[in-house]
Amino acid sequence: RRRLQPDASDDKYYFAVPSPGYTNNENDIVEINIVKDTLFISHDGGVYNGAFNLELSKTNDYTTIYYTIDGSVPDEESFQYSEPIQIKSRAGEQNAFSDIKTGPFWEPPRDEVYKVNVIRAIVLSDGCPASNLVTNTYLVDEDIFDRYPVPIVSITTDRDNFFGKKKGIYVPGLSQAFEGDIHTGNYMHSGSDWERTVHIEYYNTDGSLNFEQDAGVRIHGRGSRKASQKTLKVYNDEKYGNDVLNYKLFPQKDIATFKTFLIRTTQGDRSGTFFKDEFCHDLVQDLNMDIQAYHPCIVFLNGEYWGIHNLRERQDRYYIANNHHTDPDNLDIIALSYNQEEIVEGDNRDYHDLLDFIAQNDIKDPVIFEKVKSWMDIENFTDYYIAQLYFANFDWPESNIKYWRSRSDDGIWRWLFFDCDWCFIRDSYDHLTEYTNEDDRYHRAHDSATFLFRNLLMNPEFRAQFNTRFIYLLGSTFEPGHVIHKIEEFKQKYAPLVEEHIRRWNQPESAEHWLENVEGLKYFALKRPAFMSAQLTNNFGTPYTIFPNPASVEFNIDTSLPEEVSHKVEIFNILGKIMYSKTVKTTSELVGNPIPVSSFSSGIYLIRIQYSNLFIHEKLLIANQ
Repeated sequence: RRRLQPDASDDKYYFAVPSPGYTNNENDIVEINIVKDTLFISHDGGVYNGAFNLELSKTNDYTTIYYTIDGSVPDEESFQYSEPIQIKSRAGEQNAFSDIKTGPFWEPPRDEVYKVNVIRAIVLSDGCPASNLVTNTYLVDEDIFDRYPVPIVSITTDRDNFFGKKKGIYVPGLSQAFEGDIHTGNYMHSGSDWERTVHIEYYNTDGSLNFEQDAGVRIHGRGSRKASQKTLKVYNDEKYGNDVLNYKLFPQKDIATFKTFLIRTTQGDRSGTFFKDEFCHDLVQDLNMDIQAYHPCIVFLNGEYWGIHNLRERQDRYYIANNHHTDPDNLDIIALSYNQEEIVEGDNRDYHDLLDFIAQNDIKDPVIFEKVKSWMDIENFTDYYIAQLYFANFDWPESNIKYWRSRSDDGIWRWLFFDCDWCFIRDSYDHLTEYTNEDDRYHRAHDSATFLFRNLLMNPEFRAQFNTRFIYLLGSTFEPGHVIHKIEEFKQKYAPLVEEHIRRWNQPESAEHWLENVEGLKYFALKRPAFMSAQLTNNFGTPYTIFPNPASVEFNIDTSLPEEVSHKVEIFNILGKIMYSKTVKTTSELVGNPIPVSSFSSGIYLIRIQYSNLFIHEKLLIANQ
């Protein structure tokens, strides 16, 4: 490395022996004459039908080409190029990286993992780089996108960056307190000291290389860090060559510039479906929500199959700038995890001013509520809470809450939707009662997580809007047929990828278990609306008002449900006989037309109103004069 000599002078030299922490004055100086050169490669990275010879060349006789096949950066101890390199199928080769333990629950692959060729090459002059480092992945398999009908991401890095005991971010390493400890390990560290350089290539399903560039990565997440397969947080920065990634990663959004993004593991999904979090985001993408766009992919790490992952937006200041066209340097972002508030960007003064304002004023007062609505995005907050309650997310609300605002004059607070790995499991789960019941025995979560919603529910306007919006979404976005259709779409997309992933990571136990897990999502989709409808009725009453009741000649039905919905009204006598049945196409038609009952005998009747797949029941007393 180049050092000063004598110490503290302005003269720099190359030393044969490094001397960190000691004087440079006695070190031998090595004279180096670096000759700039250019590296030429006969074949670009990509998909090839069969084996071929890869030729490397340069322009200067005084330089030397070195290359590696294991992901490491070539140096003078690497292979010296002297003849064409044969690129072929790697079937039969031993696993080099896949047999490395990556967490306390790791199990070795069940068989040989699929491999592709990774070549890194450079021209050196007196041991110093004389050309750019070239990294290419060669996929010798004309049917590879039949095997993997999703994009392929190839990640290349020095072995020690991921697997070294001292600095490897993907292994227990020296940071693990004792063998098998689930709370310590290199992968539990965060921050810039644990960022490693990688080269990323992205191959689309037509075999085209859509982008490649160097970047930094860190392990991402909380509990998922200890999983065998981990989420990588990708940083694009000038120090790696490109300040941003210029590519439209996600078909759901028209965003083509990324400072950061995630390569997300499948092992956080507590339902064992590989796609539940992505499915939940997809399901609510048309609501007033800040969701993470996604794209499934297969990852190869240093040429070895690393399984199903998902490219995801990372919800940080750059995400907000991309999705809301705001200044990323002028934001407040706050996160809540295990009741500990973290200021991610800016400060929390404005948010706590909002909480103090609600605490010190009567939220039932329409004037006060109008002020609150100017402070926070009520529609976003409503949809966010409805989604979390419907999904029965029991890793929330004391964790996985994040909210933000632009620090401009018109900036208001919005909530970010993320991490549904613990959703869609308990179909009868009741969060809602905790917010509406004043008995402390019902209050599982800390006030820091529940204060805002509990107080907003005291306002009659918000309470009514929340209830009717929830009922509407139970009959539309969360209607079982619609949800099951979405689940089936994800099932079909992932099904070709499942068996190989299970052989690699041993989760779940088998493809049959995976199918059972997917059916579990469908079961939740069928059952949840009925449970949720009952919880809404228990806490808010029905969305329909019957008047007059008792009735003699006719009665009316009033509701604040949206206009563009149909309602089926049926009246049953005490013996269960249908006395009246009519379906109206709009709420106006329901509200504006009294229902005649003058021909009915006096007595008690049951009114059943069907709204989508939901049934609301009310008693009606007929008292003829």
